[in-house]
Amino acid sequence: MNVTRLAVFLFVLFVGINISKTAKPKVEIKMTKIECPNYMPDLVRIVSCSLNSSSSFSAEFAFAHDVWNTRGTYSFKIKRGSFMNNRTAVELDFCQALETLQSEHFLRLIADEFRRVANFPVSCPFKKNTRYHIDGFTINGNFIPSYAPELSFISDCMIYINRKRAMQLTIYGSLKRTRPNKKHVSTLG
Repeated sequence: MNVTRLAVFLFVLFVGINISKTAKPKVEIKMTKIECPNYMPDLVRIVSCSLNSSSSFSAEFAFAHDVWNTRGTYSFKIKRGSFMNNRTAVELDFCQALETLQSEHFLRLIADEFRRVANFPVSCPFKKNTRYHIDGFTINGNFIPSYAPELSFISDCMIYINRKRAMQLTIYGSLKRTRPNKKHVSTLG
């Protein structure tokens, strides 16, 4: 993934998180299940993930030694009825992305906001015996247009270290339109 696509992806994420929370979202994003298998237990010492509520998650990991060569694939799939559609498929060199995000002012602002809920380093390596975490990550429903259809989704991130599958973070969820509360008007007579 080139830097421009990364910038757009992170900008969308940043805007979605930071749109005013005072306005009632027109859609509800509900996370229903999270999985984080560890495929390299000798290297990846800690991997855990949990849903904090139906709309936020946390995850953490730690390595047995410093890690440099870290790549990943991210896909976002939507399902409407029996039809599954892969909406996003991105490959990313995490070390290059971490360094690039700090090199440009606008990208650094986005990265700093992500670091508000996570403690990822600003450059590689990922240090051994350091607990890296994402705490309380949410997606703000105000970002989703009101005309978006109700659907289910799968957000999947696979992490590779030295070209070997190391760990994965998969989140299942749904998007539903919120129903306006109808005010009951009584007449006295």
